[in-house]
Amino acid sequence: MPLGDLKRSGVADEPPEGPDIFAERVRYVFPKSPTARLAKAAEVDVRLAQRWMSGRNQVPPPVEAFITEQIKLMGQVSVATMLHAMVEELKAKGIHIEAIAAQIAAEYEALIGREIE
Repeated sequence: MPLGDLKRSGVADEPPEGPDIFAERVRYVFPKSPTARLAKAAEVDVRLAQRWMSGRNQVPPPVEAFITEQIKLMGQVSVATMLHAMVEELKAKGIHIEAIAAQIAAEYEALIGREIE
């Protein structure tokens, strides 16, 4: 099932629905590095997450439930839209894009505990 038109940020307008679309649902939640981020979120080896994404292994119900819950929560607020609006507001105030990016990278590191990927 194609994701349809993508916003500038690379996030689909609507989450995919239907059977056998786990990988597309994961890409909706994690638009960048979806397999690696799924592995980190599920606290499993990336090879296992790759097998889930490819359909070679059945996805455990708790992982399916996690992705479903994230989609539900993301439907309540558009993270990509909020971030984009924040960046545009900072640019409009004259803050250089490199300064904005550095602040986002520092916040990512504080949130995740490692440098931005």
